Amino acid sequence: MTSVNISTVPDDFYVFTPFDPPSTVEAMRGAPRSGHSNDISLIASSEDTYSNDYMYGVAFVPSVVALVFCVWIAGLIMLRCCGASIGCTATSKDPYSSSNNLSRYMSREDQIIQWGKKISRARLCFLTCGVMAAVAIVVMIADGLAGLNGVASGFDSNLQKLIDLLEEGQFRVNDYLDYVEAVVSERDQILSTASSWCPNANDGTIDVDGVAVDYSLTLGNFTEDLNSLGDMLLPATSKVGNNFIDAQDETEEVQTDLEDTASWWFYFVIAFYSIFLLLDSYMIVSVLSSYISDRNVNPFRNIQTSVALPVFSFMAYLSWFLSASFIFLGILSADMCSDDPELNVVNIITEKELEWGQFLFEQVKYFVHGCSLSPIPEKPTQFYDKFLPALDMASESGFNFLTDVAVVDEENLSISCGADVSSFLDSIVTFQQMLTGTETRTEGMIELMYCSNFNTIYVDMLHNNICNPGVSDVAIISFSLISATVCAMVMITMRLSWNDEYAGKDRIPSNKSEKPSRSPSPGAAVPGTAAVIGGAAISSSASDETEKLNQE
Repeated sequence: MTSVNISTVPDDFYVFTPFDPPSTVEAMRGAPRSGHSNDISLIASSEDTYSNDYMYGVAFVPSVVALVFCVWIAGLIMLRCCGASIGCTATSKDPYSSSNNLSRYMSREDQIIQWGKKISRARLCFLTCGVMAAVAIVVMIADGLAGLNGVASGFDSNLQKLIDLLEEGQFRVNDYLDYVEAVVSERDQILSTASSWCPNANDGTIDVDGVAVDYSLTLGNFTEDLNSLGDMLLPATSKVGNNFIDAQDETEEVQTDLEDTASWWFYFVIAFYSIFLLLDSYMIVSVLSSYISDRNVNPFRNIQTSVALPVFSFMAYLSWFLSASFIFLGILSADMCSDDPELNVVNIITEKELEWGQFLFEQVKYFVHGCSLSPIPEKPTQFYDKFLPALDMASESGFNFLTDVAVVDEENLSISCGADVSSFLDSIVTFQQMLTGTETRTEGMIELMYCSNFNTIYVDMLHNNICNPGVSDVAIISFSLISATVCAMVMITMRLSWNDEYAGKDRIPSNKSEKPSRSPSPGAAVPGTAAVIGGAAISSSASDETEKLNQE
């Protein structure tokens, strides 16, 4: 068992520091709810109407984020199906449409120049969004995700502290039970012989060599105090031990789930967005290479068109839902940490009362919420505090009895009583020592139940990890992902605008009477969603366009 430092600060001197929500918590809690409640205690309501009302409010903003993505991608698919010259995916305005008069007033050279300017604008937009997406991902990993991993580590460390404390509690409970069982046996033996230890005594008075020894009062008080000890808290302590076992099982289950899930998710997100960042960098290099290339075909055009961009697009789509999930988690955590976090926790775990039992639930409630009140209410294990005075009284009355009979020699007392009294008196001396040991173990149980032991772990777990900086880290991740995903979607949307040379420059006629084929561009010929994101092969730069014109 790991060594545990048990605090000796009594509850009367324990100072609880209320949680002061940072601005991030207040901002996340102030997220729009579409008229639904933001009271997290409703999540534990037995009425589905109230719990659903709260969950609908939390899910409102994430749903809006997901809806924006769905509308965006649906728009891209619709526009792509309409043709390469329609909407934001168009490469250039169709020279032969009824609304286009450019070919009537502009020479082929001017139209090529105009097309080159459009390519430059699209490339600049693409490049800007690519850099912004890369910065957002770096911030998300270096600040948000690393911070959240630290929160998970801190939370796990506190869980381990709680497990160690519960193990120490079980050790003390077992020690108490083993020791006090022997004390009860000795107590019962004394009570069974108290009335007959001195057969010749008359109503608690015995004459020893002319000295009258009256022990009736002290022996009567002693036996009364022994009876008042009752079961000496054996059943209650056994319940406390069972609570420690149940609490440890629950804590270890949470720790196992956290270690399995948190580590998996952390490395998954790191790997996912490392690939995302790598592909984003590749796309940026592709744009930059189109500026400086003297050839019409850029390197790795097939890899980019067939592999890099589709994978990049898929990851961008998935990022929408990841960002919505983190927003949901951030709002939920902010609600937990607002107003009275301690009361929020108690309201949420209320549904566990039947599963845990009232005694365990009251203990958890006390350490979470009771320790935050001023004055601190009576704790569920107050019976230990009330047991100490009874032990002191029994010890004092036993001492008084031994003092009364010590005025005469023990051998003469045995002769006067007509029986050997040494075994009885020795048993009382032994019992007095046992009472001291019982008192020590009772004080140990009282110290274990101090707020300064359990509540400090709870405060560090919730206040100093989940609420701050946990909510802030989740907020950084959420908004970094949204920023990166929006930039990625713009890159996907603008892909054809700077990549599709065939649907642009090559469709510009050499003179007004020339009518080239109006077949769709190679990008439009790709079926399904890939057509939306794939586009044609990487095009040449504006300088390449002019070079071809001169050759013609």
